[in-house]
This record gives sequence, structure tokens and C-alpha cells, in this order.
Amino acid sequence: MSSFDLEVGHTVSHFRMGKKLGEGGMGAVFLAEDLTLSRRVAIKFMSRALLVQQGNAEIREDLEKRFIREARSAAAINHPNLAQIYEANFESDNWYIAMELIDGASLYDHVVEEKKTFSAEEIISICRQTVCGLDFAWGNYKIIHWDVKPHNIMLTKNNLVKIVDLGLAKPIANGDEESELSDLTGAGTPIGTPQYMAPEQATGQKDIDFLVDIFALGATMYEVCCGEKAFSGSTAPMIYMSQIQKKYTPLKQLRPNLPDQLITLIDTMLEPKPEDRISSYPAVLDVLEKISTASQNDDMAKTVLTSDKTVAGHLSGKTIGIDQQTIYYSADKLIKKRYRILKPIGKSRAGMLYHCLDTQLGVECTVKSIFPSREYPEHEMPRIKDNLQRLMGLSHPNLINIRDLQQEEDSGELFVVMELLSGRDLREYSHRLKNEYKNVTVETILPVIKLIATALDNIDKTFNIIHHDLIPENIYLTENDTQVKFIDYGITYPSLDDQQLALDELHLLPLASPDYMPPELWKRQPASKQADQYCLAVIVYEILANKLPFWLKDSLPDDDGNIKADTPRPEQQLKYLFDRVTTHTPDIIPLLKRHENAALLKALSKNPKDRFHSCDEFVRALANSGGLGLGVKLVSYQ
Repeated sequence: MSSFDLEVGHTVSHFRMGKKLGEGGMGAVFLAEDLTLSRRVAIKFMSRALLVQQGNAEIREDLEKRFIREARSAAAINHPNLAQIYEANFESDNWYIAMELIDGASLYDHVVEEKKTFSAEEIISICRQTVCGLDFAWGNYKIIHWDVKPHNIMLTKNNLVKIVDLGLAKPIANGDEESELSDLTGAGTPIGTPQYMAPEQATGQKDIDFLVDIFALGATMYEVCCGEKAFSGSTAPMIYMSQIQKKYTPLKQLRPNLPDQLITLIDTMLEPKPEDRISSYPAVLDVLEKISTASQNDDMAKTVLTSDKTVAGHLSGKTIGIDQQTIYYSADKLIKKRYRILKPIGKSRAGMLYHCLDTQLGVECTVKSIFPSREYPEHEMPRIKDNLQRLMGLSHPNLINIRDLQQEEDSGELFVVMELLSGRDLREYSHRLKNEYKNVTVETILPVIKLIATALDNIDKTFNIIHHDLIPENIYLTENDTQVKFIDYGITYPSLDDQQLALDELHLLPLASPDYMPPELWKRQPASKQADQYCLAVIVYEILANKLPFWLKDSLPDDDGNIKADTPRPEQQLKYLFDRVTTHTPDIIPLLKRHENAALLKALSKNPKDRFHSCDEFVRALANSGGLGLGVKLVSYQ
């Protein structure tokens, strides 16, 4: 069995694992959900346990350094044509890199697997975008990719090029980096893929620069043009000889309809001597622009890849276009002519948070943006606004103070001005806790969970309201984790006369975050304070088990109980989750004590009347094996 067969739904740090996307000799890549920023990512794992089996200590150390270097090299770069690295962890036995999830396929998939023939316009666009990314890496960071090839160039469904796998990238200008990240290849040892390697790279020459990537891109574009490799051979030396002798079938024979200037450009990129190659990335871009200008007419202009103009219009290192459906703001933006953004804080299901300066009062604050159809459906925005206005009138030490509420007339975007958020949310707290402890226990989290439980009970007693959408991102720990504050308290309360909910027989309109929503909300029954207790129990379960008791994106079984291979539709996932939450009992957590599992299962009871009287009583039952009669039978307890 693979060492990377992680269970779907398993939590690693603040990432919830999905299906495995691929696996190699030293690691695997998984689809995952970033629970902090509410986005899908790809996570590459590398097993240090496998490295220990490598007998040669020098090779083992080199492999470790190479993995670390991949993260450091790529994380330093932020460019639309380079796959973004979000986070890296090198402190556990299984190292990982969390990176941008690319919705598309590699050029290898298109050309070799699908036998796709790209048009001249598409080839020019792919080449231009790839050059833009490589030029940015070299011009700003003096980084060489070292392994440009069809496998490492992805094309999204929107025709945006993403260059991946900087595992062989090598900073060559910064002295500090050079001393720490020495040449891992050994004297005279080439790195890369032979069919795409420049001759000077294949012979392990020193003083190599970006021209090796230009050669590799030329070999890649040759293959994109005709579906065949420019250089082939049964051994690396044979491939090398064909490269220095320029022994490849002329593109004109294979694709006579391609522009002559494009064929000439690729030929100059494949010159064996660096001094004979086209001399710079801007020179390549200039040639591509001339080809486009010469060949375009009104009909062709309609078929050019839209990403050429909106995403990859980079001819001089300038910023590339923005997806108009993504409404986020950068630093120094002035919101409503008053609140100046100092920095973005992060995004959750409930909105985008910004650290701002109130320019009228001269004080710092937090501003949350809620955009119609981004966080909540547009028809729900009036209800969300009404509930926020009600929340503004409440004052409690455990509630984030709302100072102002403003709305854009044209777009409907809501801006919630709050006191400055300090500390960290519960998701970040649990993430750091798991990095510190191999196994998180009830005793470890008990002080914080008790704070949360006491605050929930106190707010319910004071105002007779419940949170209604209690998730880790809505719970903030302040004062070195000794105080707790809640955000978005009660803002997802449904309207009493909501006709859409009354007609929602299939339960396709969740009233709160589906993974944490108690059975009574799924069934459209009145919610009591026991609803928040259920949510708190889900949170505790997730921290201790590294997975949710029930997950929206769990794999769906067919009628015979086998896992379906195809991706379920959202309505199928919601119906399945509804069934699981309302009829199934969560699995017990093997490492917990008997009374701890019993307390969790009681708090997760389907009937609110079967739960504890209060959140504090639930926490006391977790802590004390003999203090309360739980009345829960652990039928599967080992």
C-alpha cells in the first residue's frame, strides 16, 4: 500500500484532503480544501521516511534540499503564468507544499494523449504566455526553470498558461541563497529531461543562464506544433548528438501551414550554441508580436485565445489582467471614501476581511466585504443586512463590535466596519496546535473549548440568541488565547416568511455552513441553544479526529455501496449530507477515552433534547469521566 493513502476528509494542518491526483517515487499530490481561506488547492507531499531508506546520505540530503528549494524558489514569485505556492511545511515526517490548483491539463496531455493540433494563433499565445512567466522569474529573481517541457506547462480551461514544477530551479545571483542552496547536481552532472535540455546543460557546463530555458521552450513548442519530439534517441548521448547537429525534421515539412516567421523563431531557439540562439525573452516576445500583427485579420482576431489580451498581455514585465468576477481590493484602496486598506486579512465563507485605517477618526479597524453571489446568494443579501443591523445594537464582551454598515447602491456590496480583529481564529489555533503536538488530546484543547462554551452560554442567557453558523473561522481568540470573540453572530437567521425555504423540499438551500449544520436546521425545525452546542461538538470532533463527522464532499456510494467514480453534482452532495447528518451516527475517535467519545456523541445527538443542557455541561462531560451520566451507548467502541 502507498504511504500516501490519506483518507478523503482527513485534515492535515488547515487543509482537508480530497482525492489523490498523482503519485511518484518520493511523494504524492492531493486535491485539498484550504479551510482558512476557503479555496481548493493541490498539496504535494514528500515522505521523509522513504528518504531514510536511501542508503547514500549525500543523495538523501540533496533530495531534501531540492524539495525545500522548490518551495522557496516558487513561493518567492507571484505571476499569473507561474503556479503559485501558498504554503510549505518541513517540520513533520511528511513534508508538504500547498500550491495553486490548476483547472486544466498539461501540454503533454493535449499533444501526446489527446493528439490535439493547435492552431498557429493558439501556439503563439501559449509561447507568449510561457515566455512571460520565464522572463518574470529570470528578470526579477535570476531563477532558471531547468526543466521546461510539455509536462510542466499547464493550460487552464480558460486558456491561461501555468508553468509548474520549479523543483530544479536554481537561484544564481543572490550570494546568501547560493551558500545555502548549493549546486545539488554535482560537478558536471546534468539536470533536466534529455529531449529538451540545451547542449550546455546536458554536458553539465557552469555559468549557465536563461538561454537553456529558451532552448527547452523551443523544443517544447516544436512538439506542440507537430506532435513529435524534435530530438529523440534511445540514450542521452544519442539525443545530445542530434541536438548539436540540429538533426530534426524541419517543421515546414510537418506543418506547412504555419507562419514562416514562427518556424524561424523556433529554429533560432533550438540553436545548439548559446551565442547563436535568440538572445533574450523580450526578443522572443517582439517576434511573436510581429507574427500576430502580420497574420491577424478580422476573423482571426475573434479566434485568438482571450487570455492573450486579458491575462497574458505582458510585453514589458507589466501586471497582467484581472478576473472581473473576483472582487477583492489591494492595499491603499479607499473604501467608501473613508476606510483605507492597510492589508488584506483573509477570506472566509462569510466575506473578505481587510485591516483598515478609519481616515476620519484616525483609528484602525476591520472592514468585511460581503459581495452578492460571492459569499451568499443575491436573494439572501437583504436578510443578511437586516441581521447585521440587529447585531449592531448588541454589546457584549464576547461579540465583535460592529461600528458601521454601508452598502454600495450599484453593486449591492456590503461593508461591515468592526473593531480591529486581534489574535487568531480557531482554525489557525488548531493548525498551530497540530504542528506542535503529534496527537492533539482533549486535555490540550480543553482550556480554549471551555472559554468558547462559557461565552456561548453567556450570550444565550443575556440576549436569548444563538450564533446559527458557528464554525472555526467565526471564533477569534485574543489576549494570548485567554479571551474569545465571535463574529457574524446570528447573521444567517432565516426570515420567518421565507417562501423559498418552505418550498425547499430537497434541502438544497443550507441555512448555514453545511458541514457544521445540526439536524434540526436541515429539517427546517426551530433552533435552540443546543444547535450551537452541536456545532461546537463538530468543531471539537474535527480537531481531535482530523476530519469532520460528516463532510459535504464525502465520496458518494452507488446502490451497491461502491464509491462512484464520477464527480457528484452539488445537489447530490447536499442530499447525501442531509441523509448522513439526520440518520447516521458519527464514528467514534479511536484515540479518545470512553467518556470523551460518549460526551461527543451525546452533543451530536439528532434530537436537541438528547444533548446536554448547556455548552458548559458538554465541556465538563468531556473533561470528567465520572461527573455526569451520559447515557450514550458506544456500540463500536474498541
